[in-house]
Amino acid sequence: MKNIAIIELDVLNIKLTIASVVKQNSVVVLEQVNEAINFVSDIQEDEIIKTQKINETIEVCQSFKSLCESYEVSEITCLANRSFYNVKNEVSLFEQVYAKCGLKFREMTEDEEINSFYYSVINSIDVSRGLLFVVNTNDTVILNFSKRSIFEKTIVPFGTLNVLEKLDLENKAPSEMLPKVTEFFKEELNKVEWLKAVEPEISVVGMEKYFLSICKLTRKLTKYPLEIENMYSLSKADFDTTYNFVAGLDIDKTKKIKGISQDRADLFACSFAIYKAIFEVLNISNMFASKPGFSEGQLNFLANPSMTDKPYPDILGNSLDLINEYYTQKPNNIEHVYYLSVILYKQLKVLHKLPRTYVKALRIAANLYNCGARINSYENNKCAYNIILNSYIMGASHKDIVLGAFIMLCTKLDDFNLTEWIKYKNLLTEEDIDAVKKLAVIVNLAASLDRFSKKKITDITCDILGDSIIIKTQSEVPSPLEIREGMKNELDFRKVFKKNLELL
Repeated sequence: MKNIAIIELDVLNIKLTIASVVKQNSVVVLEQVNEAINFVSDIQEDEIIKTQKINETIEVCQSFKSLCESYEVSEITCLANRSFYNVKNEVSLFEQVYAKCGLKFREMTEDEEINSFYYSVINSIDVSRGLLFVVNTNDTVILNFSKRSIFEKTIVPFGTLNVLEKLDLENKAPSEMLPKVTEFFKEELNKVEWLKAVEPEISVVGMEKYFLSICKLTRKLTKYPLEIENMYSLSKADFDTTYNFVAGLDIDKTKKIKGISQDRADLFACSFAIYKAIFEVLNISNMFASKPGFSEGQLNFLANPSMTDKPYPDILGNSLDLINEYYTQKPNNIEHVYYLSVILYKQLKVLHKLPRTYVKALRIAANLYNCGARINSYENNKCAYNIILNSYIMGASHKDIVLGAFIMLCTKLDDFNLTEWIKYKNLLTEEDIDAVKKLAVIVNLAASLDRFSKKKITDITCDILGDSIIIKTQSEVPSPLEIREGMKNELDFRKVFKKNLELL
């Protein structure tokens, strides 16, 4: 295991991301620090970064390097935004930073930026085909991608900052600024010919700070129960609610929206206008959020440059493996418990009658069934519930994650909490209550049948006889203790499935 880092220099801030390279060259972010440094006025005035800003940059870089040393980072990559191509003394800036900090910056290329966005989205969002929109300060990146390649790419040369300058709207109220920016961007998007041929059903994804801030404010206004950013589905209706809220605010470039965006409030408001144009031009009902962005894409590339042009073969499985890497004691029997859970799910299909939509939730719970034990083995189910709800599980919807958490909670049926369930009423249904209890019994039974982690039981068959269900286990050696452990689920099995349990 090693730690790597990336430092990104933008026209409005400088950001450090530290990550650990773990199992299968996957990346887990350990720390992220963002410091505001506004180069815009210097660039606009004479395209020369003044001494004060250079010294400020050096101070931040020295602190970043010190933090990297604390994390024992073995490799630091320093990249400057493409906007610095227009800075006359950018070479001098980078030379001074290198002389004082030993950090060597270089301007990123257009392809490097695009590929980093692509690397991130294909390993965080489980969609077969999609459109990615990334609104930046001075441009907007659009990608038409599949899991294997980028089909089309366009960079619209306007973002939140330069569009306000172009339209002379920097000091205008949102109620005046937003409609004008929206109309301007609709015209720009309509110039992108290949967008007109995109299938109406294609998944649309947003990424990076402006879109994530829009989603964060929307979740607050709509009282959304989860703080999980990845795979959050921003509906057009909820977006419009938040758009109208922002349109009524008194904001300008001297203010920020506390707790939502670190950028100027007028730039954040401007991003609403751009995304409104995207919603209207594409005529879509929702957009998904990808939490990983450029930083994570670059880190993925640095960790494994030979594989990042392809997605992980199993996004969800890789994500669950990473969580277990930190939370589940080794050696463990996670793989076999999941294997037995799947067999039981299939064998008991006639009894539970659940559709395939619950398979991902079962997979999450079965793979993380013991992740809370390291925190509190006596209340493993409650700890695992919180771990699942507060982890970035990639490749699963928010509903899958919540269901997986409740399956774990219900592995002790008496711990089911209706008050807690009601928090997620907009994501869950009454039928889901019955489903999580059934799946919890399945996970419990699978874990019990491998209670001693010896993988003795290799197969299972189930027969329904009247009021009883007979589960026959197959093993190469006698497994009396495993059978005894499995029978401890008899009472819960009868409560949930309304059948007596017999294990052979």
